[in-house]
Amino acid sequence: MEELQKTKDVDVCESNVYLRGKDGDKLVMEDAVLIEDEGGRIKATNILGEEKVFEGVIEEITFLDHRVIISD
Repeated sequence: MEELQKTKDVDVCESNVYLRGKDGDKLVMEDAVLIEDEGGRIKATNILGEEKVFEGVIEEITFLDHRVIISD
């Protein structure tokens, strides 16, 4: 995250992170700017530097809709 914070004059694209379950997609983080795959765990960091870790894998990334889908 430090590298992102040091970058100047760059447009930042945020994405919303959803957890896919049997009841559909649930929004679990807004404005994520960094997604890290840690081998069975996904760490998401939002624009404020808040981090959340989810068990699962990245199932889908849709750049046009700014959506990241994580499933277990």
